[in-house]
Amino acid sequence: MNIIAQEARFRQRVVKYAKKRGVTRAANTHKVSRQSVHRWLKRYNGTLKSLVEKSHKPKKCYREQSKEDYALIQKLYPYYSDKLLLWKRLREKGYKYCYHTMLNAIKRLGLEIPKPKPTVRTPKPYQRAEYPGQKILFS
Repeated sequence: MNIIAQEARFRQRVVKYAKKRGVTRAANTHKVSRQSVHRWLKRYNGTLKSLVEKSHKPKKCYREQSKEDYALIQKLYPYYSDKLLLWKRLREKGYKYCYHTMLNAIKRLGLEIPKPKPTVRTPKPYQRAEYPGQKILFS
């Protein structure tokens, strides 16, 4: 039996207990909050399916940028080397999102060219002294 069905069965037991003996007693006996018991009682319609946890994922992302916003970023990006100036100009043109959202959009559009990794410095081999006190010239 999967965990979702087990949770629903547990909730069903709590709801049935609450209907017989009261919400507070059911909450104390089963070690859940009274608020949860009230929520389950409100949702319960006699079927186990009504007590299964619903998704908390939003149906729509309201802060999602439109195609016009992406087009505006693509249009103005080549003209500004400083991203803060780009964001300021975008805001003047009607862009309504924060600076970090603009940076994420630039990454998503693939406009930013990644910086090359710095080369690793290798030390030069040094000349060893042939006898103590010999002066070595570095070149």
